[in-house]
Order: sequence, then structure tokens, then C-alpha cells
Amino acid sequence: MIGCRDQSREAVDERIRNSEALAKADTLCRDLPKPQDFQFVNKIDFGNSFTAGISYLYKSSKSSQEVEEFYKNFFFSNGWKRGNPYNYEKGSQRVSVLPAEVPGSRYSLYCAEIY
Repeated sequence: MIGCRDQSREAVDERIRNSEALAKADTLCRDLPKPQDFQFVNKIDFGNSFTAGISYLYKSSKSSQEVEEFYKNFFFSNGWKRGNPYNYEKGSQRVSVLPAEVPGSRYSLYCAEIY
């Protein structure tokens, strides 16, 4: 939904305050461990009739292999299951670790509550 609505930090934070599902996704993303050099850039929200999600965007000098290994170890040691090559699932939550498609960012952690 980028481009369809205001993605300013204030607008995203307001939508999070007004949505229990977005608040859960936001807390999940915020509280996930990050590789040592991950530098927060921004967050944007997404949603459809099946999910409510937040992407946290980061700068990093880590290779995609290092980032993938970091998260694979974390998720598997904490009871998460692999959904596809890019995401992990546990209960009604899904986390995707992806290359960012937003200028100034290298990685995206997409956290979602699945309805």
C-alpha cells in the first residue's frame, strides 16, 4: 500500500495506536534481535483482509548470507517454523527477512499478524 496512503512516521504511528493487530506486529518487529550493525531507517505499514503488518527498514554492512544465518538461528531456536525461503511463522505471527526495496535501506523485517 505504499503510495496509497500517508507513510510518514507520524501517520504510521497513529495507525499503530488505532489497531490492535498493527500494534502486535509493531511490538514483534521492534523487539526482535538485530545483527550488531543494523541501523534503523524507518517503518512502514501494510495490510489487507488477511494480514496487518509493519516493515522495519535497516541499513547494514552485513551480507545477506550473514543476515539469513542470524535470523535462521534465532527463529529455529525459539520455536518458529519456516514458511518459505524468506519467512518464519509461529501461531498467528509471520516475520519475513527481505532485501529492502526502499532507497537508503538494505534490509526489511516485515512482521505481520495473520487473521
